[in-house]
Amino acid sequence: MIYSEEINNQLNTIIEKNIAAVKGYRETAENTNNTTFKNMFLEQASKRETFVSELQAEVTKYGGSPKRDTDFTSDLHRTWIDVKQFFSSNNEEALFEEIIRGEENAVKEYEEVLRETQLTDTSERMLRNQLAFIKSSVSKMRSLETQVA
Repeated sequence: MIYSEEINNQLNTIIEKNIAAVKGYRETAENTNNTTFKNMFLEQASKRETFVSELQAEVTKYGGSPKRDTDFTSDLHRTWIDVKQFFSSNNEEALFEEIIRGEENAVKEYEEVLRETQLTDTSERMLRNQLAFIKSSVSKMRSLETQVA
């Protein structure tokens, strides 16, 4: 399998989503008073930082230029989380709803890239491992959401 511009673009899209997730989890951790949730959000941010580093290294390995920041849509989603959190009467429930929505979007992005892009073996393995972690996180967030509802 030859590394192509398409692979580069798709991996950069996933990098952007992960950078947005890092920022979102960090902001969420800053805005909760629940220590358990704060620590969990920081752990999620740390794991997603690892994903970003792995993906950037993969893009660089093949001579591509990895993304270093997010796009407008991701920034807009984080702003929506901030606004929703500010106006919500049950901040934690609203926060979990938005986190789950964002993570479900990430799952869709990963699945789309895996389905529609002919990846190198290492890129495919990396994305599948990261996707498994994100799916597990969605399940964990759903479980916690029911506790705060």
